[in-house]
Amino acid sequence: MGGKLWLFLLLGCCLLAGCQQTETVSVPPAVGCYPVEGYAPDPADLAAAPYTYTGGAQGISVTCTVRQAEPAAFSALLQEKAALCAQLAQNKRANPDPSYQQGQESLLAKAQGEQAALQQAGTVYETTLLLKGIGQAEGQVLTLSSGEQVYLSLPLAPGQERLTLYNTPAGEYSEGVLLPHLPSYQVSLETGEGEPPLSFLLEEPAAGG
Repeated sequence: MGGKLWLFLLLGCCLLAGCQQTETVSVPPAVGCYPVEGYAPDPADLAAAPYTYTGGAQGISVTCTVRQAEPAAFSALLQEKAALCAQLAQNKRANPDPSYQQGQESLLAKAQGEQAALQQAGTVYETTLLLKGIGQAEGQVLTLSSGEQVYLSLPLAPGQERLTLYNTPAGEYSEGVLLPHLPSYQVSLETGEGEPPLSFLLEEPAAGG
């Protein structure tokens, strides 16, 4: 889980710089991400979970699943938040510079607020993307949309295979909009190699398929 921790630390740097809609350096900026004032997942989508979409083209495949997180995954998320709080507190103690301490204090307060929100919620729902065939090029961006509405726009690390965003049911904690339960999504993948974006549909598997 150490990889997730460094993502949160990088997030802290982004927020300190004033970036208010970025989840992490590796996956910015998800539409409706970190945080969305007044946003909460639609109860109908929560009731429909779990649901899955699949699709692909030219050797690249994407599977997207929305579901309630297993207790172990939720516990791990809480542990990561606790580790982030401890790291930020240690950073503050290690550097006496007033401006640095002020920045760390702001990040610590935010992390502690998120930790409290997660503890109060008692569970999270996860939107997980499993990626195959993603190349090693820099600058790849995966976008999921329906009609004119863009739901997620996620820069990818070279060769990235998995990405998960968490949301509490009432919206106290948000890592991006919980992907609504729609019939399908349009995927646009900028490959980072100067080629036109690759486009394909993500669709729910046919019943019994």
